[in-house]
Amino acid sequence: MVLGADLKPLLLIFSAAALPLAFALSLAAHGKNAPAPLPEPKPKAAESPRKAKPAPEEPPAAPAPPPKAPAERAPAAPPQPSPADLYQGCQTQLRSAGVEFEVLGKITDGRCTVETAVALISVSTPGGKVELPGRPRMLCAFGLKFGRWIGETAAPIIAAHAGAALTAIDTGPGFECRARNGENSGKLSEHARGNAVDVVSFDLADRRRISVGDTGLEEQLALALKGLRTSACGYFTTVLGPGSNEAHKNHFHFDLALHGRSDNYRICE
Repeated sequence: MVLGADLKPLLLIFSAAALPLAFALSLAAHGKNAPAPLPEPKPKAAESPRKAKPAPEEPPAAPAPPPKAPAERAPAAPPQPSPADLYQGCQTQLRSAGVEFEVLGKITDGRCTVETAVALISVSTPGGKVELPGRPRMLCAFGLKFGRWIGETAAPIIAAHAGAALTAIDTGPGFECRARNGENSGKLSEHARGNAVDVVSFDLADRRRISVGDTGLEEQLALALKGLRTSACGYFTTVLGPGSNEAHKNHFHFDLALHGRSDNYRICE
């Protein structure tokens, strides 16, 4: 009897049946050692929103400047008066100052010519009329200055010191084409421009005379002469007389020459 041949089918059946059991046992054995499943994480609590810090308040914006108006054009310069207008205006001022004069216009002496000239005849003052017998010829502007000196200063000074009214002033010709100090050559004098006059003497109502350069005058008349010379420095830019030089030892010289850049600089000798 041979067992092997009969047992083969049984072994095959046993093997087939044992496989599922072995598989189940294997699963059970692994299941014991398998780690437990982790719990699902809890949802995080919603964080409360932090309060945002308020933004610092900005200062109110400055108001916008008003729109600029279109640039205004500079006013046009007034028209300059013509020489003729100035001449007419000077004549009006002479009359207002009480100066009697003759209108000469353009005058000539040798190579020298002066425009806007006048010849002075007299000056009305509070003490009476002061005659100018020499009828000095000069620029109208210079005549105005000389006339005002006579009316505003010379006549009152003589009346105050001499006790008598001034009635006449003896002068040179005024306009004269010559060099300085009466020389024949050299720089032209202001006389050649009609911008100067020489004063020789002053006649009073009581027939006394104040001669420039007279060293024998009574005290009051000498004081009057000194006052006349000093006051002239307030009107003219050049005042010369006795002691200045030999050429002016016996008369006053007045002119309106420009010394330097302005008429603020004066020569009073």
